[in-house]
Amino acid sequence: MGMRAIGQILGVHHKTLSRWLLQAAQALPANPPHTEACSFIEVDELCTFIAKKVTMLALASGGLHLWQSAGLCLWKKDDQNR
Repeated sequence: MGMRAIGQILGVHHKTLSRWLLQAAQALPANPPHTEACSFIEVDELCTFIAKKVTMLALASGGLHLWQSAGLCLWKKDDQNR
């Protein structure tokens, strides 16, 4: 479901929804909490929507791969020991 559709359901403009999401993202800790190691996280519905609009950046020095689209970032680290 896109931002416009979610905004219509909530009765707000999609840009208002976007600002809410950015504010919520800024409130998150800079470093993700320590969890069990995993090599990849899959979000099926989200990835199929984003795949057409994605820009992939490979940050080789840190082994971090970042997929970025419309303010949304999905990341994975190649090696947990780095």
